[in-house]
Amino acid sequence: MIYTINGYSLNSNVNDYPEGALLPFSEDSYASYETFGIKRLFKNEKFYWIENKVFLNKECSEAVLATVNDRIYKIMFRIHDTTFENCSNTRNQIVDYVFQYFNFQAEVIELDESKKLLCWDSAHGNVILEVERWDTAIILTSNIVKDAIKCG
Repeated sequence: MIYTINGYSLNSNVNDYPEGALLPFSEDSYASYETFGIKRLFKNEKFYWIENKVFLNKECSEAVLATVNDRIYKIMFRIHDTTFENCSNTRNQIVDYVFQYFNFQAEVIELDESKKLLCWDSAHGNVILEVERWDTAIILTSNIVKDAIKCG
């Protein structure tokens, strides 16, 4: 299982990071994410922008983590490419990175003709590679949310 990306670790506490490393979402950020169907699901859940957005030596267009009761349960780094070659290279690099931890094929879920998820599951959580047009995201999720209280 992959627990850490760029120094940010699943199951750690947000207070373990230096001031300025994480920026809490504003209400506008939550509203913006909700337009894409991404919303808080758990009681005491918070989202944070990650300030150091480099993954595999690439500047990411987006880096976010989610917490429940201040413990990190999700880490996401998204890279936006502008050419087919760069996009293919990025995806190959991420798959190679994941294969260092998982030696089995991912489950592939095709959400629509332009968006797919590749999922590697373990007892401790999962790793998801989300591919959509020119965007590629790696998402780590911890199993600590299994005990979290869902909203409403």
